[in-house]
Amino acid sequence: AQSEWSTENISCYDDIEKYRKEKDANKRFALAEELFLTYFNGQKSQLEVNVSKNICDDIKAAIQDVKDGQQKVINENLFNAAQGVIKVNLCDTYS
Repeated sequence: AQSEWSTENISCYDDIEKYRKEKDANKRFALAEELFLTYFNGQKSQLEVNVSKNICDDIKAAIQDVKDGQQKVINENLFNAAQGVIKVNLCDTYS
């Protein structure tokens, strides 16, 4: 496997953990938006991480569903798939 080391992976993993631990729904939604814009919005992201476009699109759609009122709260497991990929990237770094 290709070695991938970047501070983006570490920062993103830590930020997802903060998101997951947040109990206040409004704060969690704000964190979800921040995570998306920072890591998962393609080239527009300041610290883009290497995850599939499908995962990024799923995150974006879930955030939009809350904005549109289709969902009341953002799911605390929203970033599970992304975090799984980031774990693999980090394991490649330290193997």
